[in-house]
Amino acid sequence: MSEMVTCVKETGGTVDKFIGDAIMATWGALRSTGSDSKNAVETCIRMRERMLEFNKGRGSTKKPIINIGCGVNTGYVIAGQIGSSDKMEFTVIGDTVNLASRVESLNKESGTDILISENTYKEVKDFFTVESMGEIKVKGKEKPQKVYAVLGRKSDKNAPKNLIELRKLLGISFPGKKK
Repeated sequence: MSEMVTCVKETGGTVDKFIGDAIMATWGALRSTGSDSKNAVETCIRMRERMLEFNKGRGSTKKPIINIGCGVNTGYVIAGQIGSSDKMEFTVIGDTVNLASRVESLNKESGTDILISENTYKEVKDFFTVESMGEIKVKGKEKPQKVYAVLGRKSDKNAPKNLIELRKLLGISFPGKKK
């Protein structure tokens, strides 16, 4: 977790909370840099890079390979103190947060590690190479949502060129559906 939290901090994000083995982080909830979506996706790529390094020499029963799944959505949230008179904490809530969580949960069934929403894609398409995963029905939304797998930075000539290369890099065996 320490390495992943470092990735968040390096890009100006704030760790909101830990939810089991998950990290909920925000960019721009307190003060926007104007590059919040870009910074969030950059964090995910840094997490991928650190996990690939961490997993070198792993793959046994005693030292299993650790995989991550990141979901990024961009939009307005309600930010502030929430809780009771006994315990208060700063957090963000709302539809934007819920969709980010739903997008993250699609990684396993998609054979990916970083998925972003259409709102995020619109803000980062000039910086990152992505592959459309099509429209996916998610809980809490009437209309299917467009979701994209992040392959890498456009500036990285060694980044995966497609989902097959991404899955090979990550060691994801994916018999999956169409993608």
